[in-house]
Amino acid sequence: MAQEGSRRRTYRYRLHPTELRSQALLRQLNFNAKMYNAALEERIGAWNWERRSVSYLTNVELSQA
Repeated sequence: MAQEGSRRRTYRYRLHPTELRSQALLRQLNFNAKMYNAALEERIGAWNWERRSVSYLTNVELSQA
């Protein structure tokens, strides 16, 4: 949280990608969404079947295996 009297600064960047870069960004976004959904499915499945909590670190370890 920001301290009293201080301000948070935000920056907004406009992207004007080429068609090729736009496609690459879309592929990256789709990949990230699939990874997030796979990790979420793992957590939900572990809880439903084993009542076991799966932390973020466990998911990272699984993805690096």
